[in-house]
Amino acid sequence: MYFSNIPAPPFRIDPEQLAKVHRFRAEIQVHGIASNINSKKEFEDLAAKHLAALMHIWKKPSKRPRPNKIEPIAQQWAKFLLRKKRVPFRELQDADYVERTISRTAAGFRLKIEIPKQPYWRAGFVLAPESYIRDGRTDTTITRYFLFHIGRGEPSDPKKKTGLHYQVYYKDQRITPRMPFESSNAVELNVAFNSGGRHITIDFAGVRYEQEIDPDYFRYLYALAWADWFDQFRVPVELKLL
Repeated sequence: MYFSNIPAPPFRIDPEQLAKVHRFRAEIQVHGIASNINSKKEFEDLAAKHLAALMHIWKKPSKRPRPNKIEPIAQQWAKFLLRKKRVPFRELQDADYVERTISRTAAGFRLKIEIPKQPYWRAGFVLAPESYIRDGRTDTTITRYFLFHIGRGEPSDPKKKTGLHYQVYYKDQRITPRMPFESSNAVELNVAFNSGGRHITIDFAGVRYEQEIDPDYFRYLYALAWADWFDQFRVPVELKLL
């Protein structure tokens, strides 16, 4: 089932009906049968990919009966290429993003980030209580809720290649400075939610980061990449909900 994130004229939006759609999407997301689309082209590409996969399954011979079980998409890696300047934000990050709804039973997620070649870039994730990141939005900040990102490069000299670092923001406040770490391959963020719904643990490249956050933030997940106003960016990522 496909859900559109394409903006609609305000006069065509029924708030009550929209709330019902969000609740329905959250209920079926855990079963791995919901996909969010941000453009007509993305819908065409995703539908074609899913149909091709179904055709492959139907044509493949089986030596034993196929069990009556749906393998949830949430347990599979989904690949994305973040490269478009879609959301300026208030501070001109010009970010690209992927949105996912977090189910109530989610244990966490994994986000794998390929290290780009360009000297200046940022990539990471946002946890939020609402679906608030939209194309062209300039009236909010990227740090409004909980932001964890890795990156490379200094704003004062964006063409100078530096080591990798990570940084954390919470409710528009910087929680950590740029903390250096090392990785020669893709960086895989292993993010775990505790059973109480307030604690988050992030493991990556021999580093562990832990923090208490507002439990309402475990509703929407955004994977993002950006390079501020300096240059183009191209960041391949893979996402797996747990």
